[in-house]
Amino acid sequence: MTPILARWFVPISLALIAVLLIGVFRVKDESAAAARSVRALEAEVAAAREERAVLKAETQYLESPARLEALTGQAPPNPATEPSERPH
Repeated sequence: MTPILARWFVPISLALIAVLLIGVFRVKDESAAAARSVRALEAEVAAAREERAVLKAETQYLESPARLEALTGQAPPNPATEPSERPH
């Protein structure tokens, strides 16, 4: 090695190592933030699936044939008739 190259080799090497270390730590922080974001999205998806299951159960209940038959078996109120004339 030439004396000039030998004199600058260690400082340049240390500077490159420092730059690489900073880059590694930045990537690590970004990946941790991405992991937190993924966990939050997974929780949101789980909540949406739970809400969907509840809505599906409510729809099944509201559309059940037995319930609908019971509702249609009752005479609908007729606003033109007096309350005493309504069927019981």
